[in-house]
Amino acid sequence: MMHRIELGNVVMQQILARKKVLLILDNVDKLEQLDALRGIQFGEGSKIIITTRDRGLFKGHIVDHIYRVKELDDSESLEVFNFDAFRQATCPGEDFGKLSRQIVAYSRGLPLGLKSLGKFLRGKEILEWKGALRSLERFSIPVPGLLKALEKSLSDLSNKEEQIFLDIACFFIGMNQNDVLQTLNNRSTQCTTLQIGLLEDKSLVTIDENNKLQMHVLLQAMAKDIIKRESSNMTNQVTS
Repeated sequence: MMHRIELGNVVMQQILARKKVLLILDNVDKLEQLDALRGIQFGEGSKIIITTRDRGLFKGHIVDHIYRVKELDDSESLEVFNFDAFRQATCPGEDFGKLSRQIVAYSRGLPLGLKSLGKFLRGKEILEWKGALRSLERFSIPVPGLLKALEKSLSDLSNKEEQIFLDIACFFIGMNQNDVLQTLNNRSTQCTTLQIGLLEDKSLVTIDENNKLQMHVLLQAMAKDIIKRESSNMTNQVTS
C-alpha cells in the first residue's frame, strides 16, 4: 500500500502540480492517503473531493466542508431496488410491489443494501421473497455477500472497540449516551466518549439530537449474526 501511495504522490507532483484541477479521491480509508497530498501545490481554484466511510481521517487536515451523505428517500430507494430486482423502475404486479416496499423499508435508504437485496431476489418466486422478508424481520441478513461487505466496516476496529459496537447494537439502541457509558463502565468493558465518537466517525453509530444512540438496522442485524456465530463457536469448543 505504501508503495502505491508514494507512486501516486510522484504522479501528482509531476502532472498536477501548479495546475487547476478537480481531484476526486474515492473510498479513502488510510491516513497516509491524505498525507500524500501535503506539499503538492495545486493551481488556484482547484477542488479536491474526498469520499470516505471514516470522518475521523479529516482530523488534523484542513477541509472546507464535510458533507454526510443522506440516505435515499422511500421513492428513490424503491427505484434503486426495482432496477436490480426487476431491471425496471416499477414492480411487475401488486404481490411483488407489496413485498418490495416491505423489504426496502429494512434497507432504510442504504444503496448497498438495496442493490444487494435486489440482485439476490431477482428471478426468485414469491415464497423466496417472503422468506427473505422473514429473515430481515428476525434481524438476519439473507444475502451472504451483503453480510460480508458490512463486516468490512469493522476491520479497522480494535477488539475492545468492536465489543463496544456489538454491545450497543444488541442492548443500547435508543438509550442516552451518558447512561450507556455508565452501564458499560460498571461492567468489565471500559468505554469512553472517545470510543463512541470513533464509532460515530466511521458511521457505525449515530447520536441523535437527544444524545441517544442509533444504528442502521442492517448493522444491527450484522452485529447479531457475529454474536450468534461467536456463541456457536464457543459451544462447539466446549462440547469438543
